[in-house]
Amino acid sequence: MPYGDIQITAPPTPPSNTDLARHLGKRLRYLRAQLGITQDNLAARAGTDRTHLSRMENGKALPQLATLARLAFSLGVGIAEIVHGMPDLMKEHLPQMDVRKKRHP
Repeated sequence: MPYGDIQITAPPTPPSNTDLARHLGKRLRYLRAQLGITQDNLAARAGTDRTHLSRMENGKALPQLATLARLAFSLGVGIAEIVHGMPDLMKEHLPQMDVRKKRHP
């Protein structure tokens, strides 16, 4: 469907919740390991359950925004540091775009 000078040739397909959960889980585990703290310790700091944190780290659960904010605070980072790399994940799901200028007769 043309839109101005940009023509989108395929509808965007967002990453699946599974892909997002896996990415966030890897980042949470990495950041926690960098601090050298246990799941029990991080869960207590963030006010969440260790089993829920474990499910997040294993890509089985997505945190709510408030939980994500508490985890970031407890890890001493911003939310952006946890979601680092998401643009690369999103690029895999963006539509191919034709940005060539159209010639008008």
